Amino acid sequence: MRVIETDPVKDCSGNSVPDGTVVSFTKMDAAGKATVDVPIKRGIAKVELPIQGQAKITVASGVVTGNELEVAGGE
Repeated sequence: MRVIETDPVKDCSGNSVPDGTVVSFTKMDAAGKATVDVPIKRGIAKVELPIQGQAKITVASGVVTGNELEVAGGE
């Protein structure tokens, strides 16, 4: 399992997004695609995901998508 955490989440104007706003983490790896929705707490969103081999992680809230992240997991 890997913990994936955002930087402080901001809107397009640079304002902090309120706690409770839902953020979606999408993981694509050897096991397939999985999406987990989590609320922002204390300005960040954090999730624990099982990762097999190389994985691509994207984070989105509404229509806004963050940068794609590549991570390596255990076996």
